[in-house]
Amino acid sequence: MHTTIEKVLTENGKAVGVELRGGERVTSGVTVSNLDHTATFTGLMDEADLPADFIYAIKQIDHRGAYVQMQVALEELPEFTEEWSFLNEGEMRGQMGIFNSAELLERSWDQCRRGKVPDDVCVGFQIPSVLDDSLAPPGKHAATLFAYHFPVTAPRSEHGKLKDVMGDRIIDKVTRYAPNFRESILHHATFAPYHYESMFGCTNGDFTHGLIHPEHLIEFRPVMGSDGGYRTPVPNLYMCGSGCAPGPGVTFLPGYNSAHAILEDVA
Repeated sequence: MHTTIEKVLTENGKAVGVELRGGERVTSGVTVSNLDHTATFTGLMDEADLPADFIYAIKQIDHRGAYVQMQVALEELPEFTEEWSFLNEGEMRGQMGIFNSAELLERSWDQCRRGKVPDDVCVGFQIPSVLDDSLAPPGKHAATLFAYHFPVTAPRSEHGKLKDVMGDRIIDKVTRYAPNFRESILHHATFAPYHYESMFGCTNGDFTHGLIHPEHLIEFRPVMGSDGGYRTPVPNLYMCGSGCAPGPGVTFLPGYNSAHAILEDVA
């Protein structure tokens, strides 16, 4: 169902469904949001209907979990050299990470916080056509790359330029270890956080739905007092996205845990 939801409907303080773009209303006994908590409570609801301390805490959620992703069509596989040459073996190029060190990740984050594109980006790199050759024409390859951290707090008017700078640094980084990489690129598309915010509704394009700070773990996710984030101050409204415990990653656990919370409440 590719329909935009405009707001969560409430009656007598309880969630009763949603209103779609165009005005159609869909009612339900239970309403579940897999958006992040910020998008749900500040974008789909009237803040005046929520406890002041709750909405204040929601607005403090850190949505700087932003990155740039590239989809790339390749003429040939990258050939890694020197100490990285082991990646040329077997199916190693199906899934790689060029993160170098914890210190480099920290430096990238520090530059991002100051509104700058990291000078030496940390890159995740997958070439799924190594594992499934039906994903690309014969002899060619399809790849995806993502890099941390994108300076999402920089003025929005600068994001397009920053995206292009970061995309070029991603290519530079891989070419440093696989010299044929840049010349092997046939086509590429680069996606910035604003693309993901538009496509998936996640605040600032934050795939984590709120960075995992120590004070926002387990029962304190996404904010203290949330008990994991599945239940909300609005009866019959539940959350099931990565803003819930245990957080982001392809675990399906936020949805699993949310479903059990709902079953407990409606039993």
